[in-house]
Amino acid sequence: MANISWDGAETPLMDIKDGIGRVMNNKKLYIRLLNKFNGKAMSDDVDAAVKSGEYAKITQAAHTLKGTAVNLGFKRLAAISAAIEAKAKGESPADALVPDLYSVLEATNAEIRRFLEQEG
Repeated sequence: MANISWDGAETPLMDIKDGIGRVMNNKKLYIRLLNKFNGKAMSDDVDAAVKSGEYAKITQAAHTLKGTAVNLGFKRLAAISAAIEAKAKGESPADALVPDLYSVLEATNAEIRRFLEQEG
């Protein structure tokens, strides 16, 4: 995990097909999960942990966000979360990645809104 680097330009934002596949192709369930997704709260947890400087807390918060992102098909959000987690596991500061985390979250939320409007 420590070798993960963050390169937002090369990571797709979302893979909706993958996300739906992870819930056994149950599109209604996937839509419910998208409606419940609170990436802001999870990103705020990561940010607070980073500010605390406690690597165990950073690892936990980033891992939680990464897992949620992976399961919903949010590729870029999973990648930035994995990079933060890897830094924390290596006891390296991740402060520089937090602005990217929020930027990716904003783009992901916009993509979620577009998808939900199309499905609506």
